[in-house]
Amino acid sequence: MNSVKQLLLTFTLIFCGLITAQNADYNYTFDGQVKWMLLTDTGTLLASTGEALVGIKPNSNEVSFKIDRLKKVKEENLEFVPGTPYLIIKPKGMMTHTSVVDLITGKMVFDSKKEKWQGGVTSRHFITPEMKLVVNGMHKEEGLGQYKAGVGLYDMLDGKLIRVFERKSGNPMSGKPDIMGDDIIIPGVKNITCYSISSGAVKWEAEVKNATRIISNEDTKEIYAFRTKGTNTVVYKVNASNGTSMWEKENKLKGVISRINFTEHGLAIVTNIVNSGKKGLAGKIANKMKGSGTSKVYLLDLNSGVDLWEKSPKTKGIISHFYIEDDGILFGVATGGINKIGFNGTPLWKKPLKTGAGIQIMARVNKGVLYISQTNTDIINMQTGESVFGKAVKYKNSKAVTSTYDENRDRFLLSCKDGVYEIDGNNGEYNLITKNVNFEGKEDPTSISVRQ
Repeated sequence: MNSVKQLLLTFTLIFCGLITAQNADYNYTFDGQVKWMLLTDTGTLLASTGEALVGIKPNSNEVSFKIDRLKKVKEENLEFVPGTPYLIIKPKGMMTHTSVVDLITGKMVFDSKKEKWQGGVTSRHFITPEMKLVVNGMHKEEGLGQYKAGVGLYDMLDGKLIRVFERKSGNPMSGKPDIMGDDIIIPGVKNITCYSISSGAVKWEAEVKNATRIISNEDTKEIYAFRTKGTNTVVYKVNASNGTSMWEKENKLKGVISRINFTEHGLAIVTNIVNSGKKGLAGKIANKMKGSGTSKVYLLDLNSGVDLWEKSPKTKGIISHFYIEDDGILFGVATGGINKIGFNGTPLWKKPLKTGAGIQIMARVNKGVLYISQTNTDIINMQTGESVFGKAVKYKNSKAVTSTYDENRDRFLLSCKDGVYEIDGNNGEYNLITKNVNFEGKEDPTSISVRQ
């Protein structure tokens, strides 16, 4: 019989107020060997042992939760839902059970095994801001004990099943659904089906096969369906009342959908076109130098679906930041560069602004827009695209650049290879406040926070 290993861990937390260090040691004892640890955005420290998945409360000696059901979880099995406290745990393989954990309360709000989904669920999608989980698979009926094909809708606020929508086995859910009021619109292999959430009744069906994503506009009561076809995308508009097509013809876009924004001027869409790549060593080097691909920006007419621009702007890299402004569209490219185009498709700046690669953040400040990249940061004039103060902060190329906003002092704090900079949000003045941000294990910082 293997002996239970005890591991005592001491953590030193650094509080950043005036960037003064205060040591606070917290001791935790685990049953079993710790395989990995991860600090989450909620502040909960996540640890996996051979015995359980453990969550530790921030700035405390207390264990927030210990889930014995989740043994030997690997990091690659984790999927954090952005902007929420939820963590989806999905082991590799089609027929394996899926769990969802609330990292703040420590509750397992969904367990496909407990919820009687045969062999787990074949697909799952998280819908925000409604905080609903939609799963697809074979569900065991109450009382009868038989498994039937269906799509389950769960409320993540309490973990309760709202309803299972019965499906034909030959028409499983094919992509991410959406919710509009009491309606849930589910894309399927053979069609799109709209169900009433309260009654479960089918309200209408639309003749769109293999849609991979549904987007609804609550304000205008419009529904858009997107279907990935190879390396391209087809866009449809469907009547929210009866499912009939509202465009004479669907629109075929080059690339795979990356971003979608509703505007008063049309439907703004960004697609990514990934390089297919050349073969051989020379090809690998060339592809690496060129980047991973390009992006295209489209603005579709809401009434007809046609592209409003004669020539859709194409970037020299993948768009990583995309914002709708009053006078146009502002975007940043992952390989470096920021540009702004009007709603008529023409550039609003004389030339794109050159920046360092890996733009981590673009944020509105009083004087313009602040950007932070791997090698520099600056505040740019939104009208001209030029530096407001003409003095970009330049630093050594950093593998990891982290930043945060100090609301009390109206400043941005930036951690890079040089150390920690503070940048005034009003005048752009900057100062290197510390050079000593080294870790004993030579790790790179993954986040920076301000605490009073």
